[in-house]
Amino acid sequence: MFTIYDLSTGNTIDNQEFDPANLDKQQLWIDLFKPTESEIELWNFRLSLDLPTRPEMEEIESTSRLYVEDHALFMTATVLSNSDEPGGIHTTPVTFVLGKNILVTMRFVDNQPFRQFIQNLPRRPGTRTTPAHALSGLIDSLVDRLADILERVGAECDRLSSEIFQSNSGGRKANQHSEFLKELLRRTGQNGEIVAKTRESLMTINRIIVYFLESIKNLGLDSLVPHVKGIGRDIQSLSDHANYLTSKVAFLLDAILGLINIEQNQVIKIFSIAAVIFLPPTVVASIYGMNFNVMPELHQEWGYPFALGLMIFSAIVPFVYFRRKGWI
Repeated sequence: MFTIYDLSTGNTIDNQEFDPANLDKQQLWIDLFKPTESEIELWNFRLSLDLPTRPEMEEIESTSRLYVEDHALFMTATVLSNSDEPGGIHTTPVTFVLGKNILVTMRFVDNQPFRQFIQNLPRRPGTRTTPAHALSGLIDSLVDRLADILERVGAECDRLSSEIFQSNSGGRKANQHSEFLKELLRRTGQNGEIVAKTRESLMTINRIIVYFLESIKNLGLDSLVPHVKGIGRDIQSLSDHANYLTSKVAFLLDAILGLINIEQNQVIKIFSIAAVIFLPPTVVASIYGMNFNVMPELHQEWGYPFALGLMIFSAIVPFVYFRRKGWI
C-alpha cells in the first residue's frame, strides 16, 4: 500500500488526484508501506526512478545504501521495530529517496517513529517545508525512538544490577535459586541484544546524516544544516551511551556467570566433603568385612557396637576438622 502526503498542508492526497505532470508545482511525500512489485513498478513509472527491491535494500555495502541516481538521493538505514513486544526487537531496512520536490520512503514494518511523525505532520509546518525538511524530521523521530530504547535498557540494567548484587538468596531453595539466575541471565542477554541492534541502527543513520549533509548545500537548503548537524551530535552521544551500556551488560553477564560458578562449586564441594567424611567409615567397614580366621573382635559381644562406634567416630573427626578450618 502507499499514501501520498501534500507537504504544504500535511494532508493526504487521493491516488486518483495525483498528476505526475504537477510534480514541479507540489511538495510531496510518498510513503510506500509493504509495497508490492506492481506498486513499485507504478511509482518507478510515475517518478522516473528505479526504486530498490527489498533484497537490494538489505545489502550492507555503502555503495548499495547511499548513492545518487536519476537526480535523486537514495539512502537506506536499518531501523528497529517491535521493540515493545516480549519477543525482542527486529531490524529492518528503510529507504529514503529525496528528490527536488518529492520524498519517497520504502518500509516493510509499521515503525512507531513513522506513526508519530505522520500524526504530527499537519500540526508542525516546520517539518514539512520541503521534502528535505520532512526527511530530517523523520530521521529525528527515528533517533528519538532509539534514545527512548536506550533509556529503557539503562533502567532495566539498573534493576538487574540491584537484583544480582542486593538480592537475598538465603530464603530460596536450590532449584529456585537456579531458576532465578537463569531468568537474570535471559533478561541480561535480551538487553545486550537490544543494545547491539540499537548500535547498528545508529551507525546506519549516522551514515545517512553524513551523506545528507554533503548534499544539502547542492539543494540550496543551508538553513537546514544546523538541524541536521544537531541530529548528528545526538547520534554521537547515543552511540557513546550505547557503548557504556554494552560494557555494563558484559559486566552483568560476568557477574551472573560468576554466581552460577559459585553455586556449581558449592554443589561439588558438598559432594567432595561427603566423600571424605564417609571414606573412614568405609575403611573400617572394609576391615571388619574381611574373612580372617583370627579377628578377636568378632568373637566378643562388644565387637559389633565397637565397629559401629568406630565408624561414627571416624566420620565425626573429619567433619569437625573441616568445620574448624572454615571449609564448611
